[in-house]
Amino acid sequence: MIKTLLSFRTSILLKKYENLLKPFTPQIKYYTKDCSEDDTPGRHQYHKDVEEAINQQICAEFNAAYAYLSMACYFGRTELALPGCQGFFMDMWEEELEHATVFINFQLMRGAHVRLAPINVPESQDWKSIVNGFGVAVDMEKLIKEKLCGVFQVAEKHKDLQVMDLVSTQFMEEQNRSICELSRLLTMAKMADNPTGEYLFDKLLYNNFVEKSKDNAMYKTKLDLKEDKVYK
Repeated sequence: MIKTLLSFRTSILLKKYENLLKPFTPQIKYYTKDCSEDDTPGRHQYHKDVEEAINQQICAEFNAAYAYLSMACYFGRTELALPGCQGFFMDMWEEELEHATVFINFQLMRGAHVRLAPINVPESQDWKSIVNGFGVAVDMEKLIKEKLCGVFQVAEKHKDLQVMDLVSTQFMEEQNRSICELSRLLTMAKMADNPTGEYLFDKLLYNNFVEKSKDNAMYKTKLDLKEDKVYK
């Protein structure tokens, strides 16, 4: 009789807490390919709006990098021979690529999908003058900052603390410093309104930004051959 009562009480308790237990029952799925975004393993509390904002930021960084590369190639022409400007914008090109890579790796770390978009070719690759080149650079850095603010706002809306921290602590200060530095250089470039002034300005760039960096991409003329490795 006692056993019957205990069994009856146990069944009642199980039914009572059955609904509480169900949500915690692990639903394990294994994927080999073509897994949907909602079911991507490793993705947790990462809103699609944030994912899209990060993908747009990646595109913006690549577009900026492409523009800086165009500037470096322009000022490196033999008829211009401005190695300071060439090396400076080569550094900016590499910096923007680094920014894009950070966002790409972050996107993958959060279990999201990186969706690359076409890179826009600058409307004109004739940058005309040092002043014009640095003027465009300042505007471009301001645009990148505005897009970063947009990413922060989307992350804040969806309470994604890590994205907010990534933008505010790792990118925003550097972006403001870039705007300040480029604006100062633009002001100095405007003072150099003759060939002698341009030569001295370019020399200043070379001495302060390029010469100290021996791994600047403008010096790269050969492939870095690595030893063959045998994987065991």
